[in-house]
Amino acid sequence: MKSVVVRAESAAESKAKRFGFGYEKKSANSPSTQTARAEFLSLILELTPNVVSNLFHTAYPSFNQLLAENEGVIASLCESLESEIPEEAYVLRQPKYIRERAIERVIPNWLLLQQREDADSLQRALEKWALDHNLTADWCLDHALEFLREFEGSEDRLGIPSVARHSLSDRSNKQQSWAYH
Repeated sequence: MKSVVVRAESAAESKAKRFGFGYEKKSANSPSTQTARAEFLSLILELTPNVVSNLFHTAYPSFNQLLAENEGVIASLCESLESEIPEEAYVLRQPKYIRERAIERVIPNWLLLQQREDADSLQRALEKWALDHNLTADWCLDHALEFLREFEGSEDRLGIPSVARHSLSDRSNKQQSWAYH
């Protein structure tokens, strides 16, 4: 009886977080791994909120340049994606969502970005940011790309006429969604 009470008190006092329930097949994309990664990135945002603004200032100009250089490809993908969406799916047919999906096909993840010959500038910018913040794992860089893609489609982007003139440090607290992709 006494051991049950001690165990219950220890569990209540523990600051450890459980990720997952029971056995999971070993996988880089298991639910517990994804949850732990999201928690890790949330803690980074809480402890060092400048990580997001630094990502923006370091990599967004190169990201934006790559999109501009591939605008024809993106436009073609948009047309193709729109033709695949049923007429009754009016939300999915909105240009904003179609463009987001097209950009994701052009720049899906870090591994495929490294294989692109026209993405050297963005690769170097992301590598610099990752080294500066010790976030060099491929999955961290995947999240960074997801943040840049989301920002490209967000309404916040429309209020920023020049990357060089504006600081996003006050916006980084609003952009915590990058941790949950």
